[in-house]
Amino acid sequence: MDDTYRVVILGPSNTGKRFLATQIVYGDPDKDPDEESLNDSIRKSIMLDDAKVTFELLDTSGTETFPAMHDLYIKSGDGFLLVFNINSIESFCRIDEYYELIVRVRDTNNFLPIILVGNSTDDTKSSRQVSVEEGEQKARLWSIEYMETILLTNYNVNKVFLQLLRKIRANKQQKHADKPKTE
Repeated sequence: MDDTYRVVILGPSNTGKRFLATQIVYGDPDKDPDEESLNDSIRKSIMLDDAKVTFELLDTSGTETFPAMHDLYIKSGDGFLLVFNINSIESFCRIDEYYELIVRVRDTNNFLPIILVGNSTDDTKSSRQVSVEEGEQKARLWSIEYMETILLTNYNVNKVFLQLLRKIRANKQQKHADKPKTE
């Protein structure tokens, strides 16, 4: 069984995808994402529940004008973080496009590890335009999990990512168990 997990971060522009990717990889909320080149992807090994796994993070930031790149990333992805900005109702409405894109490109009825992420770059509650309940309702509609992150404080960033890796691992283990054994 392949222990490299491909994680694709998708969502509209200006939702903090690049900052989220930077925090996942470097663990530093103060690091400028342009300081380090994430390129299209980066590989990193971590311990996940007493097992070493390698993940490849496929960051779609900056590819909005290249839809074919999204399709390529989606085809190769094992799990997806669908990111919208909780301070932007427009990004929340547009996240549907990205979910529908995953469903169209993957063309499967099988379970896909996806987490809907309501993201904020700061902890200002006064500018919030999307409620927790609205995020949870959309996630229930798609039968996926909903979580929120705050990049300034690193709130839930690691938790969201580790949760997705666990879902990917469980999905891969299930696929491996479902394969017919050859003698």
